[in-house]
Amino acid sequence: MAIFTALAALFTSGIGAYRDVQKHDSEARLKVMDAKAELKLAKLAGKTQRYLVSAENDASYDNNVLKNRRFTYADELIIGVWLSIFIGHFIPKLQPYMKGGWAAMGYTTGPPWWFEFGMVGILVSTLGLMALFKIWTGRGGNNGNPKASGH
Repeated sequence: MAIFTALAALFTSGIGAYRDVQKHDSEARLKVMDAKAELKLAKLAGKTQRYLVSAENDASYDNNVLKNRRFTYADELIIGVWLSIFIGHFIPKLQPYMKGGWAAMGYTTGPPWWFEFGMVGILVSTLGLMALFKIWTGRGGNNGNPKASGH
């Protein structure tokens, strides 16, 4: 009878130990799931904060550009020259001179990339469109592209 009692005690302690291991395993899995959820929340909070800071910086940049333009005519001069060159491409009598000017600088296929960039820069600085510029260049949000969100 003592043997049966000893075997029963051994069996029940084995079952108890198995249950303890199962309980510990379940708790560990739950902790891992909680940690993964917290990580996702932290990543979302980080993205939100970066977006808010970026939007604030863009607004601040636009405001500073517009405010600083009040103190100088250099901006107007640069914009006038740049726009004159741009408009010259659309006046038939000036087109040969425009093409010749670009060719003289080594740009045989037309205006270089930096000229287009300059035109965009004028629009950004003149109209305070930094946020639109970022969207146009693909740096301002996912622009409707799910692949750009990082997932």
